[in-house]
Amino acid sequence: VVVISDPPDAVLEPWRRAGFACVSAPANAAGLQLLRGRAGPVAFAYACPPSADISIAGARWFKRKRARDPLFQTRAVDHVKEVHGLFEGWGCPFAIESPAAGLLRSLWRRPDFVFNPCDYGGYLDPSDAHPLFPHIVPAQDAFHRATGLWVGGGFRMPPRLPVPAVWKYFVDKRGRTRRMNPVLYCRKGGRAARSSAARGFCRAMY
Repeated sequence: VVVISDPPDAVLEPWRRAGFACVSAPANAAGLQLLRGRAGPVAFAYACPPSADISIAGARWFKRKRARDPLFQTRAVDHVKEVHGLFEGWGCPFAIESPAAGLLRSLWRRPDFVFNPCDYGGYLDPSDAHPLFPHIVPAQDAFHRATGLWVGGGFRMPPRLPVPAVWKYFVDKRGRTRRMNPVLYCRKGGRAARSSAARGFCRAMY
């Protein structure tokens, strides 16, 4: 089982516990270089390439990035295509994760599947707190985050076990009660929490 992600633990955990040999690599060009020429059969591969340059959430910085490197988004998409080509060459089921509403759908192609973490929250116990972001990610991944999957090699979407999404309620400057996605509400550590793989979905894939 091969995972390209930072960190890879959420994806690898169920496979490792079942006795599969697991290999992880950082989600960058160096990580791809480490995996090229890999020998031996691969049972499953998963990748979470960097999405800051193609995510709508990062649009406010696009103008500044484009001034420094007019091809910054082309490079980001090319990296995803390289991962796709590497996985295809192994002939195993695979999936590549990226924001469903990001620019990958227009700069490359539309995702094969879209899901929210709460769609697979039932695979987690209600008392199983997130190991890295217990104060940001709700129990059972009970939040919305439209996640796209670009798949191949006979990948099959696992059955859903949804749980109701929870919200963070707060009072705005005008005294109105508002609600927000809990992983968006928290600024400190929020970006890392939003980009981490959904644990319930990872268990469902296994």
